[in-house]
Amino acid sequence: MDHHLPRPLIDAPDRDLLQVERDELADDRDFSVIVGCDAHRLAGTQAEAQRAARAFRVRKAELEKHYSGRPKLRVFYQVWDRPLLTVNGDHVISKVIALCGGENVFGALPLIAPEVDPEAVLRANPDVVLTSKPGAEPPKWLPRSRFFVVPADFIQRHTPRLLEGAELVCHALEAARAARS
Repeated sequence: MDHHLPRPLIDAPDRDLLQVERDELADDRDFSVIVGCDAHRLAGTQAEAQRAARAFRVRKAELEKHYSGRPKLRVFYQVWDRPLLTVNGDHVISKVIALCGGENVFGALPLIAPEVDPEAVLRANPDVVLTSKPGAEPPKWLPRSRFFVVPADFIQRHTPRLLEGAELVCHALEAARAARS
């Protein structure tokens, strides 16, 4: 529960409180939350939410079908550079990377958004570096053809736009595969 909300709002028995926190790209039980079906129930627009959920499922399945069998790439996702932050395998960004045929090099770390040092990134030896930091430049040791910026609005927020971010990530990994050939 978000304790930043005023206590009377949280405790009011006549109010619906919708709290959303997801770490999955989506399985069937999560679609209603991702596209806001619960919010739409509160607003009385459930039919629209159900159509959006179906469209989300179809689009995700298409991406999965196209990219899941592609050669695996080891991916480092940089949330920020100072401090150097990434995500672990429980984060939805890792689910997107996996959907596109990638593997998060820091997926096994216990914290959802751990701080890592540059040497750890070098030791992890990623094939691709992704970031959402606008204007970011690739590290000196990484060829530009293996460095991609994905806008945060498409990848760091668990909304229907997440699949737009997934498409960008999939295209980036595909470009990196082509550059390796």
